[in-house]
Amino acid sequence: MPRYERKYRIDQLEPGLIEQWVRHHPASFRPLHPERQINNVYFDTCDLAAYQQNLMGVADRRKIRLRWYGEGATRMNA
Repeated sequence: MPRYERKYRIDQLEPGLIEQWVRHHPASFRPLHPERQINNVYFDTCDLAAYQQNLMGVADRRKIRLRWYGEGATRMNA
């Protein structure tokens, strides 16, 4: 399933109104999991290739990420 992102500037709008609209929209987000902390660290090359691709708007790019759940990580598997 493809993932789509839409980004909007809300500096001119009231953030509380945006949150209310999203929560009450028919296609609103519904919780699939109990509330939890999700941590992500994204990696890039020395010449910042991923960053440059993001600036250029490359849609089909790879993101190398380390993700863990909870406040701390005592053991991580690569």
